[in-house]
Amino acid sequence: MRAPSKGIDGLITVVQNQFKLDPYCSSLFLFCGTRKDRFKGLLWENDGFLLL
Repeated sequence: MRAPSKGIDGLITVVQNQFKLDPYCSSLFLFCGTRKDRFKGLLWENDGFLLL
């Protein structure tokens, strides 16, 4: 069974709790899926997060 994919809130939690980083800084956080052929990007814009 596959784990559910993480949305914005789940990725923010990973950045904060596992990596001890600030998701609100001007950095692009990249996440690789289980199959290693798909990526997600999380970026803070001044008015909210952008999920790529």
